[in-house]
Amino acid sequence: MDTCPERCGRRDGDVADTAGSSRRTGAGGAVDKLALNAISDIADYWNVQYAKTFPGVLKPVTRFISWDSTAPRAQAVEFCRGSTYQEVNAAYCSADKTIGFDRGTLLPGLVQKFGPMSVVMVLAHEYGHSIQAQAKLNGFFTPTVVREQQARKLAISGADSAGLRAACFSGAYSTKLSQPGSDLQLSATDLDAAISGLLMDGVAAADVNGAVVPSGFVRLEAFRTGVLDGEDACLKTYK
Repeated sequence: MDTCPERCGRRDGDVADTAGSSRRTGAGGAVDKLALNAISDIADYWNVQYAKTFPGVLKPVTRFISWDSTAPRAQAVEFCRGSTYQEVNAAYCSADKTIGFDRGTLLPGLVQKFGPMSVVMVLAHEYGHSIQAQAKLNGFFTPTVVREQQARKLAISGADSAGLRAACFSGAYSTKLSQPGSDLQLSATDLDAAISGLLMDGVAAADVNGAVVPSGFVRLEAFRTGVLDGEDACLKTYK
């Protein structure tokens, strides 16, 4: 699961907004509702935290594509300018600032194996890619700013560690879920089950282009860094 920088696209019939109003054909089931509720809570977190770490104003992700990877080829929708036919994945599309996810196989499988909070963590990871993309557009990753951050021991060097930073950001977000008043509540048992998804191989360990992402144990360590030390540590550690 990762970003889609080159071939991102959308079909309007498969987009929903953060308020949960759905224009998706065949969508709107329990998994979609779980995903949209999760994304809304993740967006609330970053609306507060973004300005504490990055320059500029955060523009929350407002377009989401839900597809069924088990649907016939003729019914498959487009995501990242490619067919979602048998695409068991979740990803952030940087070209059109869209998050997409498979409601047919991936998310139900995560719920069955690891519980609902694993879906929240997957989507928090994808939202982390959105945060990195916006920070770059706002100048955070320009040479001048990188030098300034390196002087503060926040070493950053391109996109090689983007996936690990996203995993780390999802760990930082997870701390919100144990706080009173959070829309989503995360118990210690929930957390254990959710992070088990970070150890998955196969479809959950590949990006939308089929490239291999860091191993589950490396992602787990990145997640742990975010839990313990927050966003600044994510930038310091994964350069």
